[in-house]
Amino acid sequence: GEQVQRGWTLWAERVNEQGGLSLPSGRCRIAMPLDLRDDQSSEDLSSALLEDMLNVSSPAYAALDFVLGPASSGITLGNSIVAERHRRILFSTGASETLYNRGNEYIFSSLTPGSKYMSSGLESLRSRGAESVVFAHEAKSFSAS
Repeated sequence: GEQVQRGWTLWAERVNEQGGLSLPSGRCRIAMPLDLRDDQSSEDLSSALLEDMLNVSSPAYAALDFVLGPASSGITLGNSIVAERHRRILFSTGASETLYNRGNEYIFSSLTPGSKYMSSGLESLRSRGAESVVFAHEAKSFSAS
């Protein structure tokens, strides 16, 4: 939470210090608005907050094209449903691969899929002669993917 918030805040500050994001035409730049809200790690509250932000009757957010999502599979699922209903792109910051295989065209992530997180480490262990590995994890969708 807190480190992610600081990271996004720093990114928005740097982008805006340089005049904002340049549109593909190159003819203008737009400032990057950033509205971070605490969903208290609650799936219901997170979806309600996003629903409120994407409500087109809210002039401050009516022009949003994308939103930055949470880092939790359960919370991201609810957010992805809200984003899809409002036809807004949800940039996921970490969630189970199953969320991306549901046919929702409004969610994406540039992160390595969860099932591949350890692949390079496992390959290194195998190349050094390791024959077995034990994993301990929570029984949640992200950990199991």
